[in-house]
Amino acid sequence: MILFWHDLWCGDSSLKLDFPSLFRIARDQNAAVGNSFCCIDNNTQWNVIFIRDVNDWEVDDVKAFLERLYSSKLMLGREDSMLWIPAGNSKFSVSSFYRILTGYRSCEFPSKNTWKVKVHSKVAFFCWVVSLGKVLTTENLRRRVARFLWNEVLNWTGLLWVMPKEVVDLLVGLEGLKGSKNAVLVWKMIPSCLMWCL
Repeated sequence: MILFWHDLWCGDSSLKLDFPSLFRIARDQNAAVGNSFCCIDNNTQWNVIFIRDVNDWEVDDVKAFLERLYSSKLMLGREDSMLWIPAGNSKFSVSSFYRILTGYRSCEFPSKNTWKVKVHSKVAFFCWVVSLGKVLTTENLRRRVARFLWNEVLNWTGLLWVMPKEVVDLLVGLEGLKGSKNAVLVWKMIPSCLMWCL
């Protein structure tokens, strides 16, 4: 059963959060969506009852509330059901829940620039752990000596750059490299080698 006020079914957040003044005066604060409307001649009629008349300063809230209700599409003839929106396919997955908990970016992890680089497996593993932020030495990669080394390597090529905030951002930045096959291979090895040495 989907709760009218409490559950996320109409918009990006619950009606209780978006319309707290109306929630406080709702007669049935635990009403189900299925019990809050009726269909007359294929038209949806919302039946939300309040314990008192609406005050003048609440009219705008009521207008926005009704606009939101009438803009939502209901699937009539189907029982209420819960969907897991973050997964994209409406089915719950541990990985989608983990991404929400950790605030993990929507971009794909740059696995090619971590695991497919021609470096020793220990170096690749270290870069992977550092990019996940699971190593205490991550701060060492940003210290003055580290910054000097990064700048020296990039100055050899005549490039100007700004150190990314996260290691994973550095690895993502290597995705669009152009040039000869050998040059691209060397460029993709440089961050791994520097991180290993630091």
